[in-house]
Amino acid sequence: MGVYLRGRYYWYKRMIDGICYYRSLKVKKGQESMLSARMDQVDEEIAAEHFGLPSPASRGSLTLAEFIEIYKKRKFGKGSLERDIQRLALALGVMGNKRLMFHLIR
Repeated sequence: MGVYLRGRYYWYKRMIDGICYYRSLKVKKGQESMLSARMDQVDEEIAAEHFGLPSPASRGSLTLAEFIEIYKKRKFGKGSLERDIQRLALALGVMGNKRLMFHLIR
């Protein structure tokens, strides 16, 4: 387990059963007051992912299949919708029906 600075952002490294997990903490240099809480949150997410448990952060987020259905409804009149759906179906086949994490940019 370790925290290191890469560029302007802090990153977290954790090893479980010989597998290394690297995650960005999304905390900039100068925001060290948020570092401890964010580190605990990312640690829980990594442990849940490794042991196949539901992630505490993923509650309320969409799966890829749910996103595809919403995308179809919202982009109904788009000319390249069929091609977009083909690409999303390919991504679904490769990645599986994973939960998506959305980050709002303000």
